[in-house]
Amino acid sequence: MLSQMDEKRLASFLHHLTIARNHCAHHGRIWDRKMTVKMKLPKNPKNLASALNESKDVHGKLYNTLVMLNFLLSIVSPASQWRGKLITLLEESSVHASTASMGFPNEWKSLPFWAKS
Repeated sequence: MLSQMDEKRLASFLHHLTIARNHCAHHGRIWDRKMTVKMKLPKNPKNLASALNESKDVHGKLYNTLVMLNFLLSIVSPASQWRGKLITLLEESSVHASTASMGFPNEWKSLPFWAKS
């Protein structure tokens, strides 16, 4: 599946991820931040592309970063429980953090990409 992704788009994501990581490492908030270094959204594989939020209003927000992380983790560590932990964290902290402010689409949990595999 990773071979279907364009190298420039993967490099773009990794650069974006470096910036997000630096914000976290230096105790910056990223849940409501619009990143200035934006990744180029991949068109392939289709299951990944269908989960990304392509709206210009949310480009650079956290949701697409989380989609890409989930996608890559499912390849390098298929037994990872990160997806489930993320969903639980979002459900438990909904009072503190709005998924809309992170760029999540309204019905994101119903997307096949986020379903248990």
